[in-house]
Amino acid sequence: MYCVSIVSVKGGVGKSTACANLAAAAHTANPAARTLLIDTDIQQSTVKWAEQRRQLIPRVISADARTLSREVDNARGAFDICFIDGAGHDWKGLAAAVLAADLALVVARPTLIDYHVARQVRSILSDYRVGFAFLLTQAPPGNRLTQWLAEYRKLGNVAPVVSARVAFQDSFGFGKGVTEYEPHGSAAREINCRSWL
Repeated sequence: MYCVSIVSVKGGVGKSTACANLAAAAHTANPAARTLLIDTDIQQSTVKWAEQRRQLIPRVISADARTLSREVDNARGAFDICFIDGAGHDWKGLAAAVLAADLALVVARPTLIDYHVARQVRSILSDYRVGFAFLLTQAPPGNRLTQWLAEYRKLGNVAPVVSARVAFQDSFGFGKGVTEYEPHGSAAREINCRSWL
């Protein structure tokens, strides 16, 4: 089982939205793949998303920093891919999510505060020797984004950028991913994990 943790210790960056959309996109890309999403955030946003979804795939369960490793171990063999919605504002939760992962996606926006937090997270990730990339969300087009991409690339790999699109908000409210809500839309093309996971 390949495990991807979506992490940040800063709120409002779109971590849960990215996690839900990546899990839905993985299922859309390969409906035969057994997809799991583990929500470790105290807000339980992806659990609420799953309740709106009324579908069994991806399977969504809850865990916390103490139980996450056990849940991931239990899932091995039963699932092909696992996405972990990392706990926000929680360094121990971030560490647990990273230790369980094959890849950590550090979610951040192209802003100065997010960049400083991402640098802190990067220093933790290098201690754990886990592959990671930065996932920029809520990104505006133009020169501002180009400048921030250059800064984030100094810290490490950058996954394809996720723009600020209403489709992400709207689809989340319906318990869908953008690949299901607007399969041919721009948001679906951005989050399509076949090209970069």
